[in-house]
Amino acid sequence: YISSYFTKKHIFGLNPFSSHFQNNKLSDLIELQSNGINIPDTYVNHVPETSNKLLVKDNWGFGGFGVNSYDKNKETNIYSEHIQAFITSDGGTDWRVLLINGKAFPYLIERHPSQNDFRTNKFQGGDSIIHDSNHGLYEPLTRIAERAGLILDIAYAGVDLKTGLEGNIYVLEVNRTPSLRFNKEFV
Repeated sequence: YISSYFTKKHIFGLNPFSSHFQNNKLSDLIELQSNGINIPDTYVNHVPETSNKLLVKDNWGFGGFGVNSYDKNKETNIYSEHIQAFITSDGGTDWRVLLINGKAFPYLIERHPSQNDFRTNKFQGGDSIIHDSNHGLYEPLTRIAERAGLILDIAYAGVDLKTGLEGNIYVLEVNRTPSLRFNKEFV
């Protein structure tokens, strides 16, 4: 109802207003996977038998809040919106690709966790390095991020990706309202 009201009044945002009300990270992951995008193995309200290293994630979290590690050998009770297999990468690095008008911003962010945490978010003490995304080395990341935005029908987003040790690129999540608070280097 609200999104159609805004549309009728010719009030537009960066993304369709309906996308802000559909901002559910689990449903986004399901949609991406059904369209051929690699995502980490994802489980709903149960702990798989196959993996020891897992992430417990809230559907509505931001800045790394609502994301916790889980070791099934140490913990027995769990409640979460969804659980993901932890993707191991070189140094724990992941990538943030900003989409503006559906296209990758000319710079992407290489993110590293702090020594005390697995999360790469600045809010959690992570560090980042800015790279020129026009360099051919980053083309697979930007191509996958742009495809994710197209599949989810969003023009403005922060797409978090991680390359596993086996070389596969995974979309960890799509942030429909990414913070630019720590991205002032772009301005």
